[in-house]
Amino acid sequence: MNDDLHTREKFTPPPENKPPPQPEKVARSKPHRPPPHPGMDANAGASNTPTPKVFWHGEDDGEPLLEWLVEDMLYKVGVGLMAGQWGTFKTFIAIDLSVSVMTQMPFAGRATHRQGGVLFIAAEGQGQVRIRVEGAAIGKVANIGPSDDAVKIDPKRMPFSWVKFSPQLTDPQAAAELRTLFAHASKEMKTRFGLPLALVIIDTLMPAAQFKDANDSTEARRVMDMLATLGREFELLVLPVDHFGKDVSTGTRNSSGKEDAAETILALLGERSLEGVLSKPPQRSTILPEAHGLLGESASALRSITRLSAQSQAGGKSLFKKPLRASGLVIASKNCPRPKIPQTPPFCA
Repeated sequence: MNDDLHTREKFTPPPENKPPPQPEKVARSKPHRPPPHPGMDANAGASNTPTPKVFWHGEDDGEPLLEWLVEDMLYKVGVGLMAGQWGTFKTFIAIDLSVSVMTQMPFAGRATHRQGGVLFIAAEGQGQVRIRVEGAAIGKVANIGPSDDAVKIDPKRMPFSWVKFSPQLTDPQAAAELRTLFAHASKEMKTRFGLPLALVIIDTLMPAAQFKDANDSTEARRVMDMLATLGREFELLVLPVDHFGKDVSTGTRNSSGKEDAAETILALLGERSLEGVLSKPPQRSTILPEAHGLLGESASALRSITRLSAQSQAGGKSLFKKPLRASGLVIASKNCPRPKIPQTPPFCA
């Protein structure tokens, strides 16, 4: 026989029809989405886009008609503005307001309705924050006795935090950076002191914002609206500090968009000499528009602020001198105009 007949060909299976190789899937992180606006209902509708929350008159939604941080002066939530010329103790008053919020003591003769911590964003004068806070702690907080309505604050360890920088508020990433900062400060405030973060002060607005065009009302309004959104999101008040121009009656320097967006404006007013010495308060008719009013004959908020002596501090002696007084300073607020009729209580709605 032919050997070929005994030879069996090896069977080779046909090639499988394998699908072409697919590119590896790259895991993509989901874009960060901020929590819904307090006025939006995240659960309404089938889509992922939150819809506006509708309120109906006559139905109890559990929210108060109005909430103050400081009675008739500063709202509990949102964005405000503290403004004054140089030499009107803007930073001192901002720190004094911080003390009132931390201890729930009155500010400028008005009741403080919420106790909480403070985040101070120092866009300028960073080297002066610690010494001024220490002065307020020794000269004021240390003298505050216990209260049934407020948590006792240790002057050696107060719920006050600060950073020596500010994100550029006009940058598109500023909201995200501030949100991270606010969240961290809020969490730490709760952990360390059991208090909410109630007040964020930005000192001052112009170096923090770095406006391309300081006279552009759209740019200024965008920054203020962003701060207002964060204030509502974290349920606190954001209070930038700003400057008046040479003519105080025209308002803050540059764009009026800042004042338009502010829900609260504190004006620090006083007649000042070239040396920076404050004299008698200016007359309301010459310095304030009709919507403003004086909240006191003098800035009572300053009477307990102490000025530290660096020399005494270095020598280990007393850390403060006599209280800093500025009887020529007046605090005015657009929220509470003084009535024209004497003995008529102001209506601050």
